[in-house]
Amino acid sequence: MTYDELKEIIRTSQSSSNRLELLVIAKDAHALLSQEDIFIKAASAKIIETPRVMPIEYKYFHKYQPRTCIIDLHEKDTSFGLTIAEGENKIGLFIEEIKPKSPASKTSLRKYDRIIEINDKYVDNDSSDSILKKLNKAETRRSVKLYVVDTETYRYFKANKIPLSSSGLRKSQSIKLFQEMNNKHLTLKNQSTPNRTEPSKVHHISNPEISILQEDIRLCTILRTNSRDPPGFVIDYNQKERSHVLNIVPSCQNRLSDAELAGIKPNDRLIEINGKNIENLTNEEIKQRIHAIKYPNSLQLLVVDVPTYHYYQQQNKRIYRKLSNVCILPPNIPSPSNIPPPRPTDPKPTSLLNTSKSKESSILSSQPRIIIIKKCSNSFGFNFHTISNENSLYSHVITSIDVNFQINLSNLHLNDYILSINNENIEHFTHEQLINLLDRLNNNETILLLVAEKTIYQQYLEILRMNKLSKHNSSKNIRQYRLKANQNFENYGFSVQTKGISFRIISIKPLSPASNAGLSIGDYIIRVNNQLVVKMKLDKLISLIQDETKIIDGHLLLEVTNEDTYRSISLYPQIRLCTIRSWAHYKDLGFEIIRATNILTNDQAYRIQQLQLESPAAYTQVYNGDYIIEVNEQNIEEKTLHDVYQLIGYSYHQEGRVTLLIVDDHGYKWYRDNRIQIDPSSEKINLIRYII
Repeated sequence: MTYDELKEIIRTSQSSSNRLELLVIAKDAHALLSQEDIFIKAASAKIIETPRVMPIEYKYFHKYQPRTCIIDLHEKDTSFGLTIAEGENKIGLFIEEIKPKSPASKTSLRKYDRIIEINDKYVDNDSSDSILKKLNKAETRRSVKLYVVDTETYRYFKANKIPLSSSGLRKSQSIKLFQEMNNKHLTLKNQSTPNRTEPSKVHHISNPEISILQEDIRLCTILRTNSRDPPGFVIDYNQKERSHVLNIVPSCQNRLSDAELAGIKPNDRLIEINGKNIENLTNEEIKQRIHAIKYPNSLQLLVVDVPTYHYYQQQNKRIYRKLSNVCILPPNIPSPSNIPPPRPTDPKPTSLLNTSKSKESSILSSQPRIIIIKKCSNSFGFNFHTISNENSLYSHVITSIDVNFQINLSNLHLNDYILSINNENIEHFTHEQLINLLDRLNNNETILLLVAEKTIYQQYLEILRMNKLSKHNSSKNIRQYRLKANQNFENYGFSVQTKGISFRIISIKPLSPASNAGLSIGDYIIRVNNQLVVKMKLDKLISLIQDETKIIDGHLLLEVTNEDTYRSISLYPQIRLCTIRSWAHYKDLGFEIIRATNILTNDQAYRIQQLQLESPAAYTQVYNGDYIIEVNEQNIEEKTLHDVYQLIGYSYHQEGRVTLLIVDDHGYKWYRDNRIQIDPSSEKINLIRYII
């Protein structure tokens, strides 16, 4: 039977009935059976039925979307985990199989994908053998970047004369059309909801049918006016997805609810409540947890839109607040109950950049506003001055606006306060640092400016002040006691119980030093003689208490707190997740890496040295002496120095950015001494993000 005859039989079967049976066999097995002249019996075949319901990873697979897949081999990996098949007439190469739990299975690569590029080199017209050699060569180097499309996308691009190469696709008229529509959609969307940041969704155009996924994960903080103020949403359970769905409840008088003002959208999937994952809880348990968060405490929700949720489910990835792409939105500003913020009533969207002053409404003045500005001729069209506030915070105020600027800035007002730039809070930036941030952006690059008039900004500062006061009050619950030794009482007259990584006081003898000092049963010990005792072994704690050389002025110094405060404070040294973006005029990261060895333990680690002060790294809170733990979510502690340089260099120069997980010398030693793994996904880790 010829190839064309086979295609015709399959086509006829598909059109004449809803059922198609195929008897298939692996290539190697077919060769072996043919060699032995063994007849293939259908009765011996394993029957595999097509699922009655389309799997979610296929149902929500983005149509006509090329993918970039980076496969890295770790130390124990021996191959990418792929088997391949030749293209028609031995031109091109397909992914035939992806081995489970292999490096390739951890990417978005799929069976029957066609390889278009290898390490940014176009290979689709090359012979199958030459592509295979390139792939094998990349495997010896333990890393490869594949640009692939599924078979339907390949046919569609060919039929519509859309360039298959990544560079050609970006330059094509089809993508230019898409970008124009995308920018227009973003402008209209921000005009319709000027009071909060709206991360991009999946946008579609009819020709060509290309969908671009921009992940939309938001950390939304809801502040309430009083104890009777509802949060503004209800929670439903999606039985099929096993997910918790948020739906907005409109407030009275057709006004925006607290949830909407905080950035919650209809059909958002709920992931976390106040830092705790709730995906495995029942609907009733979630409602109880929300009800337990009393006014004036804030309600912090980690939510994700539907396309992003399905994508993460498809990729078997976990969503959590410490992901680098989480958009942290400013909290809603609670209004007095008698004057709630109004809901926009005009359903007709208008361009944000073309809004005239005559049409400005109280909606824009009563809430923070999003301004979209494109850099032109090395300018954004406004000037600002900076005011120094308490606690090393700064306010940035618009002082002049260029009326002749190429882009209409009518929605930006004099004396507006800048709250954030591109969703990044800037209250810690000095005037010079903010100028440097804006100067480093390229011409034609767009920024999202979140601004507010003075009265709204003052409310914003008051919310920050209340939050800090709440934290300060928590710190007051940490108490210090001085216990004088007494020979009649062993261990100063108190005993402890280990509870996880903590020590809880369970008994105090009457008239003992512990009793006389005022120590309480149920307190948790934080420090002994100024030494942190979290996750310390019990025998080491007792030795520390009994060690007379550690006594301070003849007394044992204990630092304790109650259970609620103990759970709320972070006892872990800070680690930093620094995302460094490349600068056009700066070729390197601006530091050297050395491999340091601990003489006592023989442990080896990578440290940063010779940091250049005006480098991209220095502007991203990287310091001399820092230890590098991960590069782009890959732990590098067991890699060679050459591999570390190669991994960082490739990402920085080819991808335009690199993310380093780093910790200072004190923190590194603390984690090592306490045998705690530095895991950025852990809820207990004290993680701070910096993005340049």
